[in-house]
Amino acid sequence: MDLSNKGAALKRELSTRRKRTRFSPQLAARVCAHVGARRAGGATWQSLADKLGIALGTLYRWQRERPCSRTLRPVEVVATKHEVVVQGPCGLRIEGLDLDALAALLRKLA
Repeated sequence: MDLSNKGAALKRELSTRRKRTRFSPQLAARVCAHVGARRAGGATWQSLADKLGIALGTLYRWQRERPCSRTLRPVEVVATKHEVVVQGPCGLRIEGLDLDALAALLRKLA
């Protein structure tokens, strides 16, 4: 099933919920996986919320509750003239440090 069909199926499933009832954790996990794949492709949070027919705050909360699927993911380290910028998959951005300072920070965080 491609991403657009998966999104349509999720939208149908999300719309069948009765008012004032919670979404199942399984449905939330499937939505998070779909949103993660679409976000990696450049989709905005708001466009995804609109397409799924769900509140933007709900998507944010679900992603916070499932931070980056708890697995290691590749990150890209981009070196500029004298500065290193690290952009992580969850939006973490570290900049303004030289390579030695960044290495020291990462050792302290480990």
